[in-house]
Amino acid sequence: MAHDRSESTRGKEGPNQPSLEQKEPMLRTKLFVPHIRPKHLARPGLIEKISGGLDKSLILISTPAGFGKTTILAEWAAQADLRVAWLSLDGGDNDPNRFLRYVIAALNNAFAKTEAGICATAQAMLQSVQPLPLQTILVALINDLTDLSEPFALVLDDYQFITSPAVNETMTFILEHLPRQMHLVIASRVDPFLPLHRLRASQRLLEIRTDELRFTEDEIDVFMNKVLELTLSKKDISILSERTEGWIAGLQMAALSMQGIADRSAFVRALSGSHRYILEYLIEEVLNRQTENIQSFLLQTSVLNRLCGPLCDALLEEREDSQSILEHLERSNLFLTPLDEVNCWYRYHHLFGDLLRARLQRAHPERVPGLHLRASRWYEESGLPEEAIQHALAAKELERAARLVEQFALNIMSRGEMASLLRLFEALPEDPALRRPTLDVFYAWALTFSGQFDKAEPQLHEIEKQVQPDEPTREVKEILGSIAIIRGLIADYKGDMASAVELARQADELLPEDKWAERSIISFVMGDGYSATGELDKAEQAFEKIFQAGRKADNPWTVSVALHKLALLKKLQGKMRSVEALYREAIQFASERGGQRYGSMGAAYVGWSDVLRERNELEAAQRMVSQAIEDMERWQNPTDLVNGYVTLARIGLAQGNIDLAGTATEKAEEASRLGEIFPITRLALEACQVRLWLANGDLPKANQWLKEKQLDERPCIPDQRLDFVSELEWISLARVLTAKGEPDGALDLLSHLAEEAETGGRTGRLIEILVLVALASAKSGKREKAVSILKRSLALAEPEGYVRTFLDEGEAMKELLRACSRKTEGSLKAYIDRLLKAFLTAPIEKTVISASPSRPEPLIESLTEREMEVLHLLSAGLSNREIAERLYLSEGTVKTHTHNLYGKLGVQSRTGAIARAKELDII
Repeated sequence: MAHDRSESTRGKEGPNQPSLEQKEPMLRTKLFVPHIRPKHLARPGLIEKISGGLDKSLILISTPAGFGKTTILAEWAAQADLRVAWLSLDGGDNDPNRFLRYVIAALNNAFAKTEAGICATAQAMLQSVQPLPLQTILVALINDLTDLSEPFALVLDDYQFITSPAVNETMTFILEHLPRQMHLVIASRVDPFLPLHRLRASQRLLEIRTDELRFTEDEIDVFMNKVLELTLSKKDISILSERTEGWIAGLQMAALSMQGIADRSAFVRALSGSHRYILEYLIEEVLNRQTENIQSFLLQTSVLNRLCGPLCDALLEEREDSQSILEHLERSNLFLTPLDEVNCWYRYHHLFGDLLRARLQRAHPERVPGLHLRASRWYEESGLPEEAIQHALAAKELERAARLVEQFALNIMSRGEMASLLRLFEALPEDPALRRPTLDVFYAWALTFSGQFDKAEPQLHEIEKQVQPDEPTREVKEILGSIAIIRGLIADYKGDMASAVELARQADELLPEDKWAERSIISFVMGDGYSATGELDKAEQAFEKIFQAGRKADNPWTVSVALHKLALLKKLQGKMRSVEALYREAIQFASERGGQRYGSMGAAYVGWSDVLRERNELEAAQRMVSQAIEDMERWQNPTDLVNGYVTLARIGLAQGNIDLAGTATEKAEEASRLGEIFPITRLALEACQVRLWLANGDLPKANQWLKEKQLDERPCIPDQRLDFVSELEWISLARVLTAKGEPDGALDLLSHLAEEAETGGRTGRLIEILVLVALASAKSGKREKAVSILKRSLALAEPEGYVRTFLDEGEAMKELLRACSRKTEGSLKAYIDRLLKAFLTAPIEKTVISASPSRPEPLIESLTEREMEVLHLLSAGLSNREIAERLYLSEGTVKTHTHNLYGKLGVQSRTGAIARAKELDII
């Protein structure tokens, strides 16, 4: 099961257990050209072909396993007349940051004797404590590579382990911006997900495939008889060629198996079947030559996806020497791959592991369940729930698996790994004996958060059948209270706020005070209920209760939910600076606990990116929301995903990138079909679609939307008091009326909307409504009124730094702003003039407008209190030693704080840090 291993294991290993952390020293053996065995067959024709292909952008060697890709490249590298940077890839390199760190390390390894600090800028960005956008790092990397003084080749071996779209996109970017002095060579068992068709069409690709790498019969003869000195007959060679089809690994293992066999011809004749079966036969021949002790170890530990000494000891019970055996197997090159550089974690070669498991199942099927059970226990004690559950299921210990899912469900959910949790639930069989109310409640929660209400409600009915409501025990009350608040949340999603609030009140009476997670959802629903009735102060108090509960439980997810809801209230009230402060607080809280990349944090990042969009910091906004969308794929909450794509679409519209806006809107529609979403999210998506249609001049689609919503049949002025949700739909209607040339109808509606928004304290909405009133007035010929109304909107917007609310309205707004500027003085005029200046800037470029003339891009992650102390002392000119003495720290600790704040500030020196801090008004 895929999961973020660094998050699931942080702080969980015992003192004698190896860490699964990814933030360890680099495995340097990945960076060296593999040693060429003395007994190998030289292949000068292939070497010449590779050297001749250096005029291409990419040399691709793509064949199945065992055809000598690594060997031929190692041979070429030893003879090449240019520098060769080598990187052997593995499954852990699917993280783009780790991948780039290793690429840069390989380049440094190749240039170590002549140039120091290869790709220093990109390296510093990767080491930054503050996560930086991948695009920014890649641009820096390409610029660094362009500065290198001589030609070089980067070899990426075993590229088949790369399955991450992000890493493939990284490689595509490098390919498309390849410096002239750089040559890229990839060896893989499968074709990589790179733009090979474009490279072929432009003749920038050299491909070397199976037919060119397989040994010919003559080469088999030379290899077996002259290199390995096996003295096989011509007939034997012909049979080997036919049976192995020139498969080099099969030939090597055949040669290994023939050692000490008198009748080698009989052995050759016994070979049959496809490559897979030949490999199985040969591996078993090799395996059978191991000692009984080693064979037993290999077979029994094959149930593990990864191995370490303590885990193997626990698995085998009677052993205490597993670590030494693993080290022996690695030295013996017996299909064991190290996963770190300190010889803690290993894995078997995938094919070798498969064959060992098959043999174990055939020879000792009775042992398999016990092995999985012991592995499950070890993983549970080590705080690794997913692995513990998987092994429990493999052991057919269903009760144990169910207990573990129940025990760890909240932890997995809090990390934003809803997709993983649902997979675990679905892996549990439909067995009445496994039904347990608390476990089923967690399943209902997971279904609800993923918007699968059609599955959640039947689950709740099943839970009700298992409990006796007339027995008011604590457990029964907890279960009934959980059912009530789950249903309340579902009603909230559906916009049935009366039912939602009533169910929340029922849950409040049933749930004990210490059930903080469930009670936080009560406050969530109650806060939404107060918001719907315009009681924003009470809503704020409810969301503040969630915050307090989350902070007390030290739970980043709950804190981020609370601060996100508070931020949405502040945004509704037009308090954009407060909105940003709340999102900063949420992300800093999560970052300090290692949760900044939790999928459940995506909503906070989306909210902050929308603040950046409003300020016209479009590039930063796009980077942030794109990363958030990627993280939220693990979260599987359709509402959050839709909001992410809607924000991306709004950014695309602001940039003038209609294609991006259209694609993002389509993605939002797809996400909305994954499950139920909040009504306001649905209306926000529709409002975005309306903006897109109007930007494209597509009035027919806008009219069709009016008909489908029956807005063309409603009175121009709503006959009921509006809430902040339904208000969105009427604002979109006003936009369409104005675009259709019906400004007077739009004005009647907008005047009512403005009055409602002002009465309800929704200043954020009022600013937009007044902008639309001004535009409709101008279109209706009421120029003076338009200017007057616009000035009112500007006066509300100026203190909070609104920009895109005005810029998004285009040329008509620019003309009105010019008229306003001529009739305005003081700070408001300066603000208007900055908006006008922003109109002159190309949409794709970053333009910043706020209450002050300029505003630097904000930090993604705030400095800690200690980092602030170090920064102030740096600005005072103190040395590291003096700072250490002043703060009673070691000099090494001061260096660590300095490194961290450099990363967060995006600088590499004291001078840069001080200058950046002054830009941000930090010092």
